[in-house]
Amino acid sequence: MSVEIRPLEDDDLRHLAGRLRPMDLLEVRAVAPDGPLDEIIIAAGRKSFRGRAGFFNGDMVACWAVVPHNGSKTEATPWLLATDAIDRPDVRRAFLAHGSKELHRLTEGFEYLWNFVHRENDVARRWLRFMGFEFRDPEQYMISGEHFVRFEMRTP
Repeated sequence: MSVEIRPLEDDDLRHLAGRLRPMDLLEVRAVAPDGPLDEIIIAAGRKSFRGRAGFFNGDMVACWAVVPHNGSKTEATPWLLATDAIDRPDVRRAFLAHGSKELHRLTEGFEYLWNFVHRENDVARRWLRFMGFEFRDPEQYMISGEHFVRFEMRTP
């Protein structure tokens, strides 16, 4: 079993756009309902900081990054989009082994990170909890008619 994590490139995002998990596709389309999916994802990637692409035995699993919030140097919005490969237990275990190192690299220098996740995206919500994010706000947010919940993390 081989995990490769490398800097994110436009070709990774283009490839990801064609293989998104259905729940991740639902989240992207709730936020950006119009336009070609690959262009939306590439544009998001280009606005991002510290982007990475993760592969398992050569197959794409996920892309992730962080976007400084409104030019802030201390607040950011992390994101991760995945393929169906993330649903396989062997892939999840392999990526969990790299999780804290990647999280540290992603969050370094930021004091507060937050974003929204679809309330039914159980895989993402478990991953976020495992990585130390909290769901403090019981309120749900409607985005394009879909229910989302806010997650956050304050770093030491």
